[in-house]
Amino acid sequence: MKKFLNHSVLAFIISTLSLLGFFLFINPEGKPLPYIFLPVVLIWVMLFSFAQIIMGLFFKESSRVRTIMVFVTVSFMVLLLLLSGIGQLTGSDIVLASVLVIVSTFYFYRTWS
Repeated sequence: MKKFLNHSVLAFIISTLSLLGFFLFINPEGKPLPYIFLPVVLIWVMLFSFAQIIMGLFFKESSRVRTIMVFVTVSFMVLLLLLSGIGQLTGSDIVLASVLVIVSTFYFYRTWS
């Protein structure tokens, strides 16, 4: 578990520094699509590794179900961030995404635990 936590801390630090460097030194105007998509991936990695660190501090043993729940929750947050970034986030989107996360979390917990 200690080794896994060290990998999560390392992933969090690298993704945070990469995201900071991207925002400070790269102008996305006129850049190809991967340059525009890179911050979204870095935000997802940063949030996922941070959630894994928090889960590692509260729960001593790692579980496949908890990892999948963290995966779904972080993907939910990044989806809402993307919708907010393009100006398409509405109350119904938040409710729909929340219901989707709750149902999928219940499904994963009942199926794989």
